[in-house]
Amino acid sequence: MDWTEKVLFELKKTLDADKLHLVALSGGPDSVALLLLLHDFNYLIEAVHCNFHLRGEESDRDELFCKDLCAQLNVKLHVVHFDTNTYTQLHHVSIEMAARELRYDYFEKLRVAIHAADICVAHHRDDQVETFLLNLCRGTGLRGLTGMKECNGHITRPLLHFSRQEILQYLQKCNQTYVTDSSNLVANVKRNKLRLNIIPALREINPLFDMKIDQTITYLTEVQTIVERSIDDFIKKSQHLAVYYNAKGDAIAAYIQIQALKEYVNFPYLVYHILSSFKFNSTIIEEIVEKIEHVESGKIWFSDTHQLTINHGFIIIDPIESKNDNSYKIPEEGKFHLNESLVVSVFMIQKTADFKVSRNPMSITISGDDIKFPLEIRHPKADDKFQPFGMHGRKLITDFLKDEKVDVLTRRNTFILVDAEQRIIWVVGHRIDQRYAITSKTEKILCVTVQ
Repeated sequence: MDWTEKVLFELKKTLDADKLHLVALSGGPDSVALLLLLHDFNYLIEAVHCNFHLRGEESDRDELFCKDLCAQLNVKLHVVHFDTNTYTQLHHVSIEMAARELRYDYFEKLRVAIHAADICVAHHRDDQVETFLLNLCRGTGLRGLTGMKECNGHITRPLLHFSRQEILQYLQKCNQTYVTDSSNLVANVKRNKLRLNIIPALREINPLFDMKIDQTITYLTEVQTIVERSIDDFIKKSQHLAVYYNAKGDAIAAYIQIQALKEYVNFPYLVYHILSSFKFNSTIIEEIVEKIEHVESGKIWFSDTHQLTINHGFIIIDPIESKNDNSYKIPEEGKFHLNESLVVSVFMIQKTADFKVSRNPMSITISGDDIKFPLEIRHPKADDKFQPFGMHGRKLITDFLKDEKVDVLTRRNTFILVDAEQRIIWVVGHRIDQRYAITSKTEKILCVTVQ
């Protein structure tokens, strides 16, 4: 079996021949080889090229090369331009991270727009070895040593088990040119230092070094699968380890008893496994593991996507963006199903001599004489104040809830009811505002029930 036959075997494992595939084309040897192979094997493809405007004329040269190559092959090419330096400054990330975030975000949007099955990128075995060593240097856990996957969501890597040398030999055999990124030839970033200095030395020690690392990654992936199954079984059997997932299988929230974590054979690794799925990095996880038993309730840590709070023996994790975003309008009297779990009934009645004030914490009866519709039910903001029933002065809602000994999770999910002028009427389930208390002068009564 020659090299191209081996590649075809891998392509059949990872790609559906009947669907459209989007090829990430930089103009370098790896992506050019991938494009040629998919084209020659009659896969339905379109290509995409990103111009990051980081290398002056060289960036424009790469774009022109990709346009010419795709024209020769009669492959549709999508070209996108990025102001990478500005993105780096706005988001406070490295140039490498900025370019990565920009291109993968665009790739996915384009994939959806053209109804492609996946995005084919040309990572090969040399890239895999570099990633393994970089993660090893950073002190990553087992998951980081399993390297890149052939298929990861909508990203596919058909050349992952082939070497750069094999790719270059294929291009030479096809008499196919490509462009060279000059920034890859300077040992000024970690990956380039590995590529240019460290890995050649390791190959001198063992000429089969790359193959052995690839083999080791395969073994570690198998071990990782066994470990994750063990952890998943432990979590499912425990009544005190609640981790919630969305339809895509992404972890979105958790409510975990710390004592239950300690029943696992390796407590620190279990914590790492759970928290890393919420994008917490190893440094933060190590701090949490170290302080988990002694930290004061209410302490909060943040990842890029989630926040974690330790509260009275529990770890609470929820999305950052969901904290105070939900708000619902109540335009008039009636019963409103605001979402799948929130139902609000609002109606006005005339006060009668035998009227009795509601004692139900989730159902209020207040003076409706000065209420202005539409009402709104939302989460409290940091500066929201009201006058709690029975008190003379105003108070921050956040302080009121703390004084009432309301736990962090409940505080985070508390709603308030406000009128059209954003006057706070009710901290739902806790206290109405004194200004809306029923008096002898009250004529109309507003009844509000939250279910």
